[in-house]
Amino acid sequence: MRLKFVLLLLCCALSADVFAHGIGAVPVVKDTRWTAIQIGVWPLLLFDDGAKVMGLNFNLILTCQRREVWGLTFAPFNSSEDDVGGLTIGLTSSVEGKHYGLCIALVSRVGANYGVQLGLANLIDSGHRDEEERCGGLQIGLFNDSDAPGVQIGLLNHNPKAWLPWMPLVNFRFREE
Repeated sequence: MRLKFVLLLLCCALSADVFAHGIGAVPVVKDTRWTAIQIGVWPLLLFDDGAKVMGLNFNLILTCQRREVWGLTFAPFNSSEDDVGGLTIGLTSSVEGKHYGLCIALVSRVGANYGVQLGLANLIDSGHRDEEERCGGLQIGLFNDSDAPGVQIGLLNHNPKAWLPWMPLVNFRFREE
């Protein structure tokens, strides 16, 4: 059982690497600007990964969207290059843009959080954004890391710009005016 899980993780990591290097998914329907439903078994997708999803985004292994996703996203491994809003559920979640809504994942990483991250490790990679665009929202997990304004609740919380950078249980930072 452990071997199957390790092989699945290895396949997903390799798949994510393939997507990151431009090989991408294979759509059944091409040249779609938006869709209400995106379903797939990676690398096969119903619609092009560049289509904006406004509804259900479901994949049995890995979701990799290049455009916005608004609605319910469910896959073991989630990845988006643009903004994501709604409910995201998976083992891992990576959003390059802004995250609005609720993200439930063991490990989640977002560019800016305007919602709630719930998981074991929650990260906000906001180094590439201006101070005006960054927000930390609410992070609830064992380990939370952010340099953006927001509230962190967890066993260990890190915000280098907070009054106390490392805090157990609760940490926060308010936006400077």
